[in-house]
Order: sequence, then structure tokens, then C-alpha cells
Amino acid sequence: MKKRLAYSLLLSSFIFSGCQSTGTKDASSDEVSVTFADAEQLLANASLLQGAAQQKQILAAAELFLSLEDANRALDITRTLNPSQLGDALYAKQVEIQSQAYLQLDNLYAAKGLLENERLAALLVAPTAIDAEPALAITHRQASQLHELRAQIYNSLGEPDQVINERIALSRHLQAQETTGESSASDAQINQELIWMTLMDLDIQQLNALSQASTHHQALGWYELAIVSKNNQRNINQQYSALTQWQQQWPEHPANNPLPADLALIAEVVNNQPQNIALLLPLSNKLAPIAEAIRDGFMAAYFTNKNAGGQTPQINIYDVSQGNINEHYDFAVSQGAEVVIGPLSKEKISELALRPELAVPTLVLNQIEPSNAYPKQLFQLGLGIEDEAAQTALRAFTDGKRTALILAPTNNLGDRASQVFNERWQALGGTVVDSVRYSDERKLSQVIEHAMHLDISKTRARELRQLVGRFEFEPRRRQDIDMVFLVAQPRQGRQIKPLLAFHYAGDIPIYSTSSIYEGGNNKKEPDLNGITFSNLPWFFQETPERSAILQGKSLNARSQRLYALGVDAYYLYPRLEQLSASKRANFWGQTGILSLTEQRLFERTQQWAQFSHGRIKALTAHYDN
Repeated sequence: MKKRLAYSLLLSSFIFSGCQSTGTKDASSDEVSVTFADAEQLLANASLLQGAAQQKQILAAAELFLSLEDANRALDITRTLNPSQLGDALYAKQVEIQSQAYLQLDNLYAAKGLLENERLAALLVAPTAIDAEPALAITHRQASQLHELRAQIYNSLGEPDQVINERIALSRHLQAQETTGESSASDAQINQELIWMTLMDLDIQQLNALSQASTHHQALGWYELAIVSKNNQRNINQQYSALTQWQQQWPEHPANNPLPADLALIAEVVNNQPQNIALLLPLSNKLAPIAEAIRDGFMAAYFTNKNAGGQTPQINIYDVSQGNINEHYDFAVSQGAEVVIGPLSKEKISELALRPELAVPTLVLNQIEPSNAYPKQLFQLGLGIEDEAAQTALRAFTDGKRTALILAPTNNLGDRASQVFNERWQALGGTVVDSVRYSDERKLSQVIEHAMHLDISKTRARELRQLVGRFEFEPRRRQDIDMVFLVAQPRQGRQIKPLLAFHYAGDIPIYSTSSIYEGGNNKKEPDLNGITFSNLPWFFQETPERSAILQGKSLNARSQRLYALGVDAYYLYPRLEQLSASKRANFWGQTGILSLTEQRLFERTQQWAQFSHGRIKALTAHYDN
């Protein structure tokens, strides 16, 4: 993943102005096909040249090897040149190639060190030529490439303030290139969108800290605009007022013309807020307890918003436990519903999804298989384990893990979580060494013993005893895994975690999903200590809705997740069009950071937590993309 990210700039860059390709061109394609033989020939030809021309061709050969993903060869070639004997532009190209090579080798810190050296830093802040002899000056185009590289590295290393600063600097060079036709206005717009994406990955506490520490005027404007976006998400009228104030305060800021797409739509959203909401829930069948919890969360948000002075619609609640869902839906619309929220069951959602179109925006409260064939007004919001499994894979991979053991129950939940984790893990470049299932909790010790290959170790010991007699023996677990992805309920987790330690695997990091957490304010879970898992932000934020619902009570985690779902459903309904119009728009809700896919399915990114001393503690706000 890092290779693809860092390599994107190289693929879009020109080798060197004036260098002739020695590759072959396919008559049916505009792409040049370069081989290792071409790169070697270019390097050999460099010996026929002298001075800057020779240096230039050596670097061109190195860049060809880099394009062929031979990073080590590219590094070796560039190291034959003494940086002190290179002109500024060729020196900058040497640094660029070496940094790209280190990125191909996943050595971020080596690349960062090169790009932060004093000579290059001085070149990047000095006046840059529009069009100069490459050996004598650094051009805006080179500066753009180097700032882009630095921004990518800082992003990978989790230094958002540095990313913002680099992209602000990059915007100056893109503007200069636009005057010569080397770039277009769309390049500058993409750069601004990348600034916004970086900011949207931060929580409000991080943004406030960066804003207070910033000494860069333009960066400060970006931070304050991002704070406007993150604040008042529960009250869109207040958010619009804050945005208007920002625009008046920062009339010349680049983000003001144009505004980020999601903020540009706020005025329209404010002026077209639905006034009549239909809530379709099964309130009198087996799903009633789930429906009631969602309803209570929804109404808690309604009253919180009303008490805060927000605009509140008329809410009509319909029991759809019996009868045809299409008839219920049509009746609600006939009664003036401008937005429908529900139904809850996958069966009824699937029936609605078969309609050629829906009369009004419809936010269903569960997830079915996404498809572009569904009506465009259908939006899906749920608490499926799929998002958590994918997020767990990304978190573990980011933590440096590469070989995983999946330990999951033999049921539908285990199947879904295992499949998504496996697919995401392999896409990232990890390896699932083994996937082990369990069903009978009385046999968990045998399952863990088998998963750790201790049964194989004991069998070998018995065979040796038959050959050599008695000897001291300690079972040895498998050594080919560096993490466990555990799908379990708390009851099972309380057995599995100690059993892993008993079977010599207590040192292997365990990652899990929110299902491992039972909830409650007072219950301690010492047997789960050390397990890292994702959980809803609801459990770590003191909000008016949460206080109103809990009222000092210790409710189980399952009920609280449903309340959180209801809260988010209320705050999302006026923003459905806004979120669907901007691919980079997020809503920071109680169930996670919510964003829409092309199939209008809300994906969730949850908060990370860990069991410690029997309690859960929130880890640093770490939300993955």
C-alpha cells in the first residue's frame, strides 16, 4: 500500500526534460514500455558524456530502474554521484529518486531524513525558477514533486500539521506552474481536497490543539474551518452560522473559493430541512426490544436538539410489525413524510430495495448487500460487524503485524467477520496463516491447543520418547503468527484470553471487535486485559443524549449500541443529500465516523480501546481510511 501511494508521483512525473527514451512504444498504446536492458543501456551511455550532462543521464537511468521497481539498483546508481558536485536541480532530483527508492523499500524514516536536509530545505524556500537550466536552478515543477513527497511521508507518519504545511507550500508552486501550462486549476483543486481530507481525519481535540499552536496564517484558516465542520454537527443551523462567520473572517483564504464540497452544501441543507419525519419500526413483534431502543435514542436526540434551539420536525412513528412494508411506506409518504427512517429487518429493507424508485430519502436501519441497482433514495445505516473487521485489519497492519490467526465462532457472525478481515488483510499485504473456528465452549482448550500447534508438539515428544526414553519436555507453540483476530462475545473471551496464555501464547497481541465488550459502568474484566478492540465513540463521550438515556443506569453494551444508532439516525436525516453529494464528507456520530459509499451504505470507523486493569480505556483518537 505504501509503495502504491509513494509511487503514484513517480508514475506521473517526466524522467527529465531533454532525455530521450530508449524504450519501445506499442503502436496501439501511448505508453512507453521500458525494460531493464533499456535502463542499463542508458547508464552505459552516460560514460560517453561529461559534467552536468553525464550526471543528468546517470540520474535518468536510476529513475528508470526505479520505475521498474528495482529500488536498490536505483539507490546504488544515485550514490555514485557526490551531492556537493551537483547543481541545485540535479541535487534535488537525486534526493527525489533516493526518497522514492526508500519508499519502495518501506523505509519512511530514511526518506524523511533525506527530504528534510538543510540544503534541500533552503532550495524549497528560496525563489524558484519558472523555467531554468536543470543543472543551475530548481524549478516550480521539481519543488512541487518534492513537497508532494514530503506530504505523503508526513501523512504516513501521522504528522498532519506537517502535511498541511507542505500542501500549502505546494499550492504556491502549482499556481506558478498554471501560468506556464505545466499544471491546471484541477491540480490545485485536488491539492486543496487533499488538505481537507487530512483535516477530516482529525478529531476536534486534535484540531483545537493544532489551531492553538499554529504560527502559519493560512494553516490557521484551514484549522478553524475544519473546526467549524466538526463542531455543531448535531445542530446544522448553528453550524451554518459558524461557517458564515468564518467566511467573513477569512475572505481571501483559498478554502473560501471554493469551499469544500460538503460545507458548500450547508446553506442548501439549512434552507431545505425536512419538516415531517416518518419512523417505521417493528414495535410489537420479536424485534420490538431492538426497535424500542433505537426509537428512544432517536427521540433523545430530538429533545436534545429542541432544547438547544435547533429546528425540530414533526415525528410520526408507525408500527410496521405486521403487513406489507410497501403499503406502510406509501401511507407514511401520503401523510406528508419528507424523510422515512426505517424499516429495521433485512427482509423488509430488501422489499423496499426492489422498488424502481422511492418517493423520499429513506434511511434504513440495517444493512443488506450493497448494490447500485437499489433506488437512489435508499441509504443504509447499521451496526454490522463488517466495518469493524475491516478496520481491525487496517489497525493491526498499521501496528506492524503481518501474519494473522483468525479465531472465530462457527456461526454467521464468525463467517462474516472472518471473510471481511481475510479480504482486507490480504489486500493490505498481510497473510492469514490459519483460521480456526469454535462452537462448543467446553472444548475451547482443545481448540486453542490445536490452533497453537501444541498437539503437534506433544505428538512429536511422544514419538521421541519411544526412541530415546524419558527426557524433559516443554511444549512449543507455533511461531508463524504475530497477531490474533478474535471474534467473541465477552463470555467466550473470558475463557479464550487466559487459555491462550496457558497454551504459551500469552505474548501474542489480540485484536477484537466491539462484541468483546459487555458494557456497564462497574463490572471489571481482568480476564480480558490486553485485548485491543474497536468500540463506538458513544462509550467514550459524555453527550446530552447519552446522559438522558443512561440516567446513572448501567446498561449492557448491546442496548447502548442501539441507542447510539437511533441518535445518529436523527442527526443524519437532514444531511443525507449533503453526504451523498461529497465523497469526502464525514459525519462524526455516536456509532463512529460515518461516510457514504457509492452504493449509499454508511461505513463506520470506530474508536480504539483496550482492556487494562479490568477496565476499558480509550486509546489515542486513531481513526483509519
